[in-house]
Formats: sequence, structure tokens, C-alpha cells
Amino acid sequence: MGIKTYTLRLAGLFDVTFEVNHEVMTDERFHEVNNFWSNSDGRLEENNGDICKTVLKLYARTFFECTHYFSPVEAFNQEEGFYNLSDKSGIKVLDYDRVELCEFDLDFVKVEQIFSPC
Repeated sequence: MGIKTYTLRLAGLFDVTFEVNHEVMTDERFHEVNNFWSNSDGRLEENNGDICKTVLKLYARTFFECTHYFSPVEAFNQEEGFYNLSDKSGIKVLDYDRVELCEFDLDFVKVEQIFSPC
């Protein structure tokens, strides 16, 4: 399969691009990562049995959670259950958008008064 790049998008706004060397990061290794986490069968089924897409979604979700750190790759590599993002592991990040949210990104969707003093 060689080397491929995969770009995943979060909420239509933020992208992360992975480079995967399939000679190193094999389906067996992808299954190993998927099986580390609960609901591995359900997650694989949701992705029509495509183990690469299934696990890259796990990588992307976790990587986005790390983008608020000074070095997201170093932060990600401290996470349990994943191969490190490196040439040696066969998977690395080529490019990403830093997920930055602020209070202006938040909208009130419901406000209720639950108690009114007499």
C-alpha cells in the first residue's frame, strides 16, 4: 500500500493531515490500537469495516484534544493506547489546525429559572 496521506476535518472547521506508511503501520497495528479502546467492534462497524479510517478517527480526535499544548505531537505521544506520531511508527502529522475556542464561540441554548425566592 505504500505511503498515503489522510486529512480529517473536525466540525467543518479544523483539519489534521496524517501521513501513514502502511508498510510500518499495518492493519494488524491499526487493530491493536482499536482493540485497546472499548467499543472497538461498534467503531469498526460504523466505519464499514475500514480499520484504517476507524483508527485515524481515534488519532484525530485525540490529537485535536492536544492542540492547546505548546507541542501537540509531544502531548499526543504521552497518550496511552496509541503508537507515537513518528516516522519510526509509520504515522505522523504533516499539518493541523490548532483548535481554539473562546467564550465568544459559545451560545446559550437554554436558560431556565428553576427556583424563585418568595
